[in-house]
Amino acid sequence: TLPVLGVYSRYLGGKEWYLFGLSMPFADVADRPQARMIIGWHKTLASFGYWLIGLHTAAALFHHYIVKDNALVRMLPLMKKR
Repeated sequence: TLPVLGVYSRYLGGKEWYLFGLSMPFADVADRPQARMIIGWHKTLASFGYWLIGLHTAAALFHHYIVKDNALVRMLPLMKKR
């Protein structure tokens, strides 16, 4: 969803832009208010994703060091269980 929102906001910006050196399409008539709204959604979802990753990491470390139930070790593909 994040890449789609980012590309769509660029499209609505109405200015020429490039992705990996390729010229990408853009709207003939810019809709900047809608582009700003989509950028807001993009930033909100990105922040939510970072928080989710952080909480997941904290939970994995909690299980590994406090609960000591080998949950973290089970997630690693090449580690042997203790």
